[in-house]
Amino acid sequence: MPEATLNRAMVRKVRKLLGIPLEQAGRAVILAIGGIKGGIGKSTTAIYLAMVWAAMGLKVLVIDADPKSGTSRKWKRRAKEAKKELPFDVQTHPSEDLEDRIADEEWHLKYDLIVIDTGGDNDRVLQAAYRIADYMLLTASPSPVDLDTLTDSARTAVGKGGEVRNIPVALLLTNVKSERMAVKAKRAMRKEGLPVLSTVVKHRTAYQDSYGLVPTRLFDYPAVQYELDNPREEITA
Repeated sequence: MPEATLNRAMVRKVRKLLGIPLEQAGRAVILAIGGIKGGIGKSTTAIYLAMVWAAMGLKVLVIDADPKSGTSRKWKRRAKEAKKELPFDVQTHPSEDLEDRIADEEWHLKYDLIVIDTGGDNDRVLQAAYRIADYMLLTASPSPVDLDTLTDSARTAVGKGGEVRNIPVALLLTNVKSERMAVKAKRAMRKEGLPVLSTVVKHRTAYQDSYGLVPTRLFDYPAVQYELDNPREEITA
């Protein structure tokens, strides 16, 4: 990986994934990234977080489960066309039988971490990812129109008559253009009972420009990874 990819303070041995000690996992740890609205940074978050964990030496698989856009799959294809290789694997499976596919391919035994990019506009895929995830991360910008969809996203993930699982579900604010909006959004979501990560992903044209490339700078995502892996610890400046 290029030297600029990770801040030196972030390069360390990973002892746990999403709060689960690696020696206790016994299989791939699964992170589902979801939301019922498009254009809220799900695929970018999946790719960038996979970059961070891969740079730390973990074997990572991104499953593109988006039946509509397939951004993660297209990202890998464009990178390959540019004669670049992402440092993790990408598989496409936009279907509700995610658990069966993972088991059939033994992906849960071949990887340390599986990141599921659920895409939007497909309730059944979101629900399938929720059923097998160790952690669900919802993404949204701090705009009121995006925040209005979050409660619906959480309800949709469970599904009508579905089982509410005892896994962490949290919000990551993306495309943040002002600290004031982020603070206001965090306050509103916490009031609604939805945990919000302290770390936010700031608005950067570099995220858009990196589509189809192998990013050499990961900006806010090492801090997102740290907070996900160490949920009880605060990141200090």
